Amino acid sequence: MLGLGQVAPSAAVAASEFSWWTILIGLLGGLALFLYGIEKMSDGLRAVAGERMKDLLGRLTANRFIGIVTGAAVTAIVQSSSLTTVLIVGFVSAGLMTLQQSVGVIMGANIGSTLTVQIVAFKVTQSAWLLIALGFAGIALYRRDFTRQWGSVLIGLGLLFLALDQMSNATSPLRSYGPFLSLMLRLEHPFLGIMAGAIVTAIVQSSAATTGIVLALASQNVMTLPAALAVALGANLGSCATAWLASLGKPPEAKQAALVHLMFNVIGVLSWSFLIPQLAAVVVQLSDDLPRQIAHAHTLFNVANTAVLIWFSGPLARLACYLIPSQPLPPSPIAAGKARYLDSAMLSTPALALDRIRLEVTHLGENVLRMMERCKLAVLEGTREELLEIARSDQEVNQLYVAIVDYVRQLARHELSHSETEALEDCLAVANDLENAGDVIANNLVLPGLKRLELQLTISAPTKQMLRRLFQFVSESFHNAIQTFKEDDEELAAKVVAGKDEFNRLSRSVLFQLRRRLMADEPSRTATFQMEVDLVAQCQRLHYHARRIARLFLPKRKQKPIEPTASAEIGTNQAG
Repeated sequence: MLGLGQVAPSAAVAASEFSWWTILIGLLGGLALFLYGIEKMSDGLRAVAGERMKDLLGRLTANRFIGIVTGAAVTAIVQSSSLTTVLIVGFVSAGLMTLQQSVGVIMGANIGSTLTVQIVAFKVTQSAWLLIALGFAGIALYRRDFTRQWGSVLIGLGLLFLALDQMSNATSPLRSYGPFLSLMLRLEHPFLGIMAGAIVTAIVQSSAATTGIVLALASQNVMTLPAALAVALGANLGSCATAWLASLGKPPEAKQAALVHLMFNVIGVLSWSFLIPQLAAVVVQLSDDLPRQIAHAHTLFNVANTAVLIWFSGPLARLACYLIPSQPLPPSPIAAGKARYLDSAMLSTPALALDRIRLEVTHLGENVLRMMERCKLAVLEGTREELLEIARSDQEVNQLYVAIVDYVRQLARHELSHSETEALEDCLAVANDLENAGDVIANNLVLPGLKRLELQLTISAPTKQMLRRLFQFVSESFHNAIQTFKEDDEELAAKVVAGKDEFNRLSRSVLFQLRRRLMADEPSRTATFQMEVDLVAQCQRLHYHARRIARLFLPKRKQKPIEPTASAEIGTNQAG
């Protein structure tokens, strides 16, 4: 029986017989299959979780212990602590989560990452093909999204086991190659093992993949338990690279979240680097199987790190803020046209990406509503500069609309469930109506205001009062329509749609007043009448768009076709 580092008499012959190229190709092929299996299983789990994962993140509070559970659960779904941390960096950057809230989630992510390692440590290679067959049957024979999603999970799980078997078989010749065994012995030195694990993880962007390679080598008795534990510790450290890359170009708050992740892992790794022999002694008592010992150790040090450092979440957050201070920038004149919430990191998780689109479309609606509010005074009695500023605001609306459409296009390339596809179509429909409304304000309300100034037209006080009331009604309807979209409020949606009768009553009273005023003996009376009637027509168009938005969120049985008002010229959307 040969121990690690002992070379058989025929070692020289064995060394000459095996090919490094064959081993490398086999190992890389197994690693690629492993990463694809994780991705396949993750896609299925995300689809199964769907809205539940979004709701889970939506319940985040300042309670750090809830954050730990959330981080562990989300990581178990997305199968990557790095991706969870990237998501958290995005949340902090968008102002959806405070740095203090993110600390517990980041710590929990490390616990969630141990699930994959525990799964692949089981020696169930014989079941791999059965899992793949069952998964394929679920996808091919059933049309229900739920069954197909679980089919994807089973296929991914089967591929993980096949990949581990492939990597194990590919590295089996190394059992008799002395120089490689000597190299593995050197990895027992904590510094070398940790560096090796960190570098490999930073390259493959997956600590689970690094640990998978370790399990494959351990299954062939090529790597000792202390060396395997050192490399696994390094994998935790290497996972910070992804979060740092995600924080580049983001606000200081995002970099602070990435720094908290780095500090947490550095403190944990440094602490355990001096306790590897003790950790090895504990896991040997838990199992006789080397891969399972590695998996248990991976779980123990991540749980222990969190259990200890969670009590220091406040100081860690304050230290991150001290090292990377927030630097609030002065408000930019085009800030309103920049996307606040769209994050490419979310695209791999459709439920979260859809939530970001909803937030961004709401942001778009708020911009349009601001334009509408400013128009109430500017069109009737404002200056030329005020009117032109409203027109320029439409450029910001168009920029934001284009960003939303591009993000929707990217998300549509992913595999979406039926409900997610419907939600995406609703978001795009609302964005189209909002952008159309912005064009109506910029092109069809500002122009009558400019005409008023150019021809020096005067609107009587009673007419101004009635037009303001009409503008106010439209503005309130738009506000309620945006709230309906934001909160999916069926009752508010019904109120907006039912407001057509009240709007028609108001517009008829305004038109009656205008016809009566047409008889007045005033200069430029005809031109003033034309401008005032045009304002009423544009209000009708805007109210039509508000009703269209609200109607999307009524139950199908309550939906009735919304006909555009006769005087409203409703066309297709043209951004810009």
